[in-house]
Amino acid sequence: MGEAFDVLIVGAGMSGLTAARGLAATGRSVRVVDKGRGVGGRVATRRISDATFDHGAQFFTARDPRFLALVEQWVAEGAASEWFRSSSGSGGNPRYRGTPTMTSIAKALSAGLDVVLSTRVESVRRVGDTDRAAWRVRFADATEVEAGSVILTPPVPQSLEILRSGEVVIESQTRSLLESVEYAPCIAIMAVLNGPSRIDPPGGIAPKPDDPAFPISWISDNRQKGVSNVAAITIHASAAFSRENLQRDPKDVADALLSAASPWLGSDAIEHQLHVWRYARPTRFLDVGCVTVCASPALVVAGDACLGARLEAAVLSGWAAASVCTTSL
Repeated sequence: MGEAFDVLIVGAGMSGLTAARGLAATGRSVRVVDKGRGVGGRVATRRISDATFDHGAQFFTARDPRFLALVEQWVAEGAASEWFRSSSGSGGNPRYRGTPTMTSIAKALSAGLDVVLSTRVESVRRVGDTDRAAWRVRFADATEVEAGSVILTPPVPQSLEILRSGEVVIESQTRSLLESVEYAPCIAIMAVLNGPSRIDPPGGIAPKPDDPAFPISWISDNRQKGVSNVAAITIHASAAFSRENLQRDPKDVADALLSAASPWLGSDAIEHQLHVWRYARPTRFLDVGCVTVCASPALVVAGDACLGARLEAAVLSGWAAASVCTTSL
């Protein structure tokens, strides 16, 4: 059968890591698995030659007192810092970033946890009788582990596919709730420049926020941000442009976005890569911290599809999922 854990968490993004840290602190045996090569999920960093890019989430805010306390801890530990403040309100609201990169906060959360990467979950199946029921988790390489509880944090369509593959029965109202979640994609371009950009400090801009037809929602100067030692620009396409161009030739997409961004680049792109975030942000999300698919043994769906498209929401959802599993174990 292989190993057994109190809780198996699918996804090493901010929600999964938060849940894992909370559960591990109570003495539970917890394993986190992720199909990617690094922790963080959409809190992502990539290198191209000598350049470094934050190419997923660019910054985060803190409103909830508990989350704000966690952010202050990250700042004290050097894993995060204030990048800039909004122009609204008295003094503006802080926008934080990972230090030196966004993945630094995910690495801080994952420290000391049992995290297995490059491992894709194929299915979750209920096994055992009523008094001794558990979850059998099968991976793409045909290995399996058993868990008393499972937390699924991938985008909801991927979580539903894992449940379908394991023939997990989902109550109709719960299924309808999960299927109501909608996402917007985002095409990201990472470009190495041969000189400085024209973006004003602190290095991030929404170029034309009042023009819904403009194809770019965000441009970030990773050098100004302190992420890269050389000129490196991250471009996020708008949701509309991304939807319309998901199947288009990547070279044509990159050329279109670099051309649209040229007034802010100021220098030539000497190298670039494209990345598609198919589930970049939930546009229709749930107003609950997590969704309990099964109460005993606990199987919970969590992530930024719960509570909104902010890094803070993912963390709050992770805490909610950990609470459900703690109660059930």
